[in-house]
Amino acid sequence: MTDFSTVYNRRNTGNIKWGNTPEDTMAMSVAEMEYALPDNVTKRLSERTAWPFYGYDRVPEGLESSIVNHYRERFGVILEPEWVVIITSVMPGLNMACRMAKGKILYNIPMYSHIRVLSQETKIEAIEVPMLVDKDNRYHMNFEEMEKQVTPEVSTFILCNPHNPVGRSYTKEEIEMVAQFCGKHDLLLLSDEIHCELTFDNIHNPCFSISETSREISITFNSAGKILNIPGIPGAIAIIPNKELRERFTEYTAGVFSQPNAFAMEA
Repeated sequence: MTDFSTVYNRRNTGNIKWGNTPEDTMAMSVAEMEYALPDNVTKRLSERTAWPFYGYDRVPEGLESSIVNHYRERFGVILEPEWVVIITSVMPGLNMACRMAKGKILYNIPMYSHIRVLSQETKIEAIEVPMLVDKDNRYHMNFEEMEKQVTPEVSTFILCNPHNPVGRSYTKEEIEMVAQFCGKHDLLLLSDEIHCELTFDNIHNPCFSISETSREISITFNSAGKILNIPGIPGAIAIIPNKELRERFTEYTAGVFSQPNAFAMEA
């Protein structure tokens, strides 16, 4: 169970979000939740700290199969265990995928801050395309403008689904349009889905599951960091159905990603 009723004062605790926030101000600078860890996660972490060794632990057997089962039960989609690549965190995964693709990066704005600094981190130019807003204040991707902005130098499109900060959980039709756009222009489709279980009515459409096109050209990134509120013990996955793309990614990132630490694997 998770306790949603207790209010914690997290000021002066060394937390980035609350560190310099005045007493009369609500901190909303970063997507970190204000609820405590679920009891079963706290219990597992406590059990792990009781064992006084922090050596080179293996990734638990069956982890990939657990992820496969979770996606089937939660989203009703099928993925194979070999599609799952264990990485340390979503943003380093996006960073390395952009470096691997080498060409310019394209994404929609508004967009959360860390994706907007990928260009600075990777030294790769980014093209930002404003989204459309309809009469109901609902955001939509502007495919007409995306077509105008894409050039042969662009190699990567970044999808954020559910979208941070506008809150859109994209429909299958919208994701298929993104996949068709990327397929048409030979773009690597990177989908950041770290907020995928924080949706109303459990509606989420994993990018890799939408179509044959999306499966072949995409890398889907996910993590329990936002879902369980554990970004401080990072661990993540990259789902890459295309064998050639998966091998290319793992070869390019060889030696970059260590396995998730012992606490991340327990959590």
